[in-house]
Amino acid sequence: MTEKNRRPRVSPPDDEIDLRTLIATLWQGRVLIGGAILLLALTAFALSRWVLTPGYESEAYLTVRTVIIEPGSANGDWRSNAVKPDVRAVLAMATSDGLLQQVLNDETVRSLFAGEEEPLTLEGLKSIASASLDGVDLIRLHIKDSDPERASTLANRWAEIMRDNTNRVYGVAQAGTVLNAALDEAEGGYRQAQQALELALADNRSIQLETQLTAVQEDLACVLSRRTKLEQTANDLRELEANWADLPAKAIVPVSDALSLMELKQRAFLDPCQLPAGGTQLQVGSDALADLTVADALQEAGRMQGLITALIGQLQPLEESLNQRLLSLSQAHEKAQAQLDLLQKRRDDARELYGNLQDRLALYEAVFREGSQVALISVPATAPEEPSSPSTLLNTLVAALLGGVLGAFVVLWRAWGENPAR
Repeated sequence: MTEKNRRPRVSPPDDEIDLRTLIATLWQGRVLIGGAILLLALTAFALSRWVLTPGYESEAYLTVRTVIIEPGSANGDWRSNAVKPDVRAVLAMATSDGLLQQVLNDETVRSLFAGEEEPLTLEGLKSIASASLDGVDLIRLHIKDSDPERASTLANRWAEIMRDNTNRVYGVAQAGTVLNAALDEAEGGYRQAQQALELALADNRSIQLETQLTAVQEDLACVLSRRTKLEQTANDLRELEANWADLPAKAIVPVSDALSLMELKQRAFLDPCQLPAGGTQLQVGSDALADLTVADALQEAGRMQGLITALIGQLQPLEESLNQRLLSLSQAHEKAQAQLDLLQKRRDDARELYGNLQDRLALYEAVFREGSQVALISVPATAPEEPSSPSTLLNTLVAALLGGVLGAFVVLWRAWGENPAR
């Protein structure tokens, strides 16, 4: 290498740190640094172990599971339901202010802290209680307290309150509450429908209209029968007149024709709608029939034809009136019967709904009694025999680290004081 290619060696500036010098200085003060580490670590360990109040930890485990409810109804209109809440939502509920306040208000929990100078507050409970998710469906409820029995009892009461709240919000018990409310509502609806039907039946408007409708139908049938008989009488009368057309006016009509004329006259004057079947019969003497001439018979037949025509004319407006009355009564009867049928259908539907809800509630209660709950206490808390303080090790490590930093600072300070130019 030539002289002009060789670079001149440059000394480091005064404000740069020489790592070799720094390490050498710390190594020279290793005894001081080690002593500081040991002193602070032992102090922290002693304080955590023997001076500070020992803590006892107790844990209860709550299992949140999926419950399959199989109604098994013969109707076939119910399907199985899978009840599974969100485990993370249940975990959040475990440490919520509302649920922890329920724990504070519990008589058992209040009795645990009755001898303390200050009662347990919500913030105090939050400082000793914690919840975490262990696996997929297991919630760990952790309590740390100075008394082992109190820690386990508090953890168990917390778990029980948590279990009951979870089952009430998410579980089968909630379905039972909803069904009970629906059952009460269905029972009220059934009673109202039954009362409305009884009032409608007591009014008997449909029966009254049916009776009136039957009477009008009978009157109309009688009028129609009366008109038909009058028309038949007129036809028979015309046949008699045809038989007498070729006879002399003064000729005597046969007795049989005279009797037929009297019978037709009786049929024209007798009203079957007013007189009973065995009404008054027209009595005619045989002598009167023997002297009846053709002229008199034709005159009587003409008078009867006019009378029959007048009677048929009188029946026409009566028939129209009865038809209108029949139509009005039929519509009113159909409307009343439809209302009655509607009330009866409502009663039957309400009764069927009430019965179905009773069956479903009985089914859900049976499922709930069998232990098909969403939340269960899988592992209850027990009183710990030895205090568990994971903070002892942590405190010792932190104190050792702090001692090392403090020792290094003292060593470097002393070195700088002895040689400030370096």
